[in-house]
Amino acid sequence: MKKAVACLLISLSALFALVACAGSADPPVVVKDKNEKVLEQIRGSEKLETAVDYGDRSNWFAYDDAPQKDVDVIYFCPRLYTAPEGGNELSSAGDKTVRAEAPKYLDAQAAVFTDRCNLFAPFYRMYDLSFLASLDRADRELAYGYAASKDAIPAIDYYFKNVNGGRPFILAGHGQGSDMVRMILAVYMKEHPDVYRRMVAAYAIGCAVTRPYLNEHKHLKFAKGESDVGVIVSYNTEGQGNYGYKDDFIVERLQTLVINPLNWKTDKTYAFPRENLGMMDERGEIVKGLADARVNPERGTVVCDNDSALKSFAYDGRYDLLFGPQSYHYYDYAFFFENLRQNVSRRIDAYLSAQK
Repeated sequence: MKKAVACLLISLSALFALVACAGSADPPVVVKDKNEKVLEQIRGSEKLETAVDYGDRSNWFAYDDAPQKDVDVIYFCPRLYTAPEGGNELSSAGDKTVRAEAPKYLDAQAAVFTDRCNLFAPFYRMYDLSFLASLDRADRELAYGYAASKDAIPAIDYYFKNVNGGRPFILAGHGQGSDMVRMILAVYMKEHPDVYRRMVAAYAIGCAVTRPYLNEHKHLKFAKGESDVGVIVSYNTEGQGNYGYKDDFIVERLQTLVINPLNWKTDKTYAFPRENLGMMDERGEIVKGLADARVNPERGTVVCDNDSALKSFAYDGRYDLLFGPQSYHYYDYAFFFENLRQNVSRRIDAYLSAQK
């Protein structure tokens, strides 16, 4: 009898222990959707809930109604939105400043492509720069990806379904526009390999195309020379005065890939100013090229050593904390304008020759 009672007590003790453990268990972990996570950080994120109609021509600031050339370029302009104090961190689809400023980049940047390409350029909703800088890199990628899913990818999808007609194409951008290009490459081109096969190149200039990004998206490849096709072309420009300073939009320690826009090499081979075929000045005129170029693989940048001729082009103090005191980000296209134009033609010729 005593043995039976003892067994009963042990059983009850075990049951009470289980109940106590159940009562003190941690609450279940709620895993948030990645889009929900990033939306919580963006003032004005509700603007993305309304779709942009890319069948409406007013949502494109360049649209070739009668394409005559063999190749198209779809161009995404750089960030043009700055949030007012306490205001939304994301522009609206109809933001007046963006709509007024974007067309200026057709001559300043997109003209690199238009000798050989029909031009298309959609508006997209943009993030404030300081907001992006406040995010860690993983959350910044989420922010880019979510915005692209609402604007850049629908724009490109409309273009391929209704406009392209099977022509080869180039993707191009600068700054935040290039980050939209990166997202299109990562998502849309993976899902549409038949479209991707017609891509001459993607000029994702002024953003960080990293080794982890390419490792994650195995279908993509970075340029190795002046005429390879189906590749990503990318670089960020700075002077020697940026050494020791952080560029918040570059991943250092050999992680950001870069190609030299004068000699089209990815190693440290120096390109002299005499190799520069011409730069665009602030009046929009092509003048003698002053910029030299060499790759700094550790920082993942193109460095201009011709300081005496170029220092006046560096960002003023407004962006020192983000880009460093001698960033030439604004001139990524302008410094190498004619070399870029020549390179576009060479890649197009290489692509068309391979199709014969």
